[in-house]
Amino acid sequence: EKEKESSIPYAYCLDCLRQFAKGSVFNGHLSGKKHKKAVQRQKPLEKEIFLLEYKLQKLGEFLSDIIESTKIYVESKLAR
Repeated sequence: EKEKESSIPYAYCLDCLRQFAKGSVFNGHLSGKKHKKAVQRQKPLEKEIFLLEYKLQKLGEFLSDIIESTKIYVESKLAR
């Protein structure tokens, strides 16, 4: 459980499509030249799509362990 928490990024930059494990690094990134250029290039709809894709990816990662545990549980019940 603790391993999973540490692998979840602190923040995700929708403009640059990068994730950051520490808030201080993310905050520093926000003031950088590359980030500012990326902000000017991005379109609002693209940002929403990227955010939804990111959330779906994280949800899938989270649910994969739960689904696997459920499969094992059901198979053990059926084997009895």
